[in-house]
Amino acid sequence: SRKDMNIGNCLNKLKVIPVAISYEYDPNDLIKAREVFASINNTAYKKADGEDLKSIADGISKNKGNVCLNIGKEIRFDSESYEECADIITKKINELYKNHPTNHAAKNLLTNRNYISQEHQKAVEYLNKQMSHIPDEMHDTYLKQYSNSL
Repeated sequence: SRKDMNIGNCLNKLKVIPVAISYEYDPNDLIKAREVFASINNTAYKKADGEDLKSIADGISKNKGNVCLNIGKEIRFDSESYEECADIITKKINELYKNHPTNHAAKNLLTNRNYISQEHQKAVEYLNKQMSHIPDEMHDTYLKQYSNSL
């Protein structure tokens, strides 16, 4: 029975295939920054009527720049540990994830690096333009959304 199977065997029966999707621009980056900032600062975030539906529609229809979808190979699990299996899945997804210039530019801006490559200059301009729409105290929260994959 399923109750007698260890987690590795259960996952092997599911035939887990890791998938990573990344995109250069997040159409909902400003909304996410506001919501995360409120959460970090223990302040209430009041969603506008229909905000979730609008976010879904924007995420589907608005510009995401360069999009990368990577599909891995089936993962075979030897472990009986939930944590080890979760770590294996996370590692495989991270290996498939493609970072974009916006990810690197955000990391550079967060760490106050003065050197910005030509390749990342357009990304820096995009991020700065977006951040002009939110208060300065939200900038780090905003940039971390893009840099957290590095």
